[in-house]
Amino acid sequence: MTEPQPNIVHEAEANRQHVRINLPARVRIGNTVLNAADWSNGGVSLQLREDAPLPSSVEEGKVFPVEILFDFEGFNMQVPMQVEVLTIDRKKQRMGCRFYQMDVRQRSVIQYFVSAYMSGELV
Repeated sequence: MTEPQPNIVHEAEANRQHVRINLPARVRIGNTVLNAADWSNGGVSLQLREDAPLPSSVEEGKVFPVEILFDFEGFNMQVPMQVEVLTIDRKKQRMGCRFYQMDVRQRSVIQYFVSAYMSGELV
């Protein structure tokens, strides 16, 4: 008789809702442009810099407008979005944001880039 095996799920896997990708992107917040460390269908992780201060209105729990900037060879796209700040870690120089109230066009553009990257169409 075999003993039942415990159902063990790694916590990060259980909490992760979207695949993160490292396709180059930048995010404009007011007059500041930051590099995306990674992003997904659900949000973006930004690399903070000492020389690029965030507007004072940017704090955890706040929602504000940004532009996601995609730069490819001979092709640039700007996608206006709303994001909600989930975390700001000044020690690690990272800020995690969730896309907020995405419309159909925004969702389809982001999904297209994720799908194209995952299938190898975008490298």
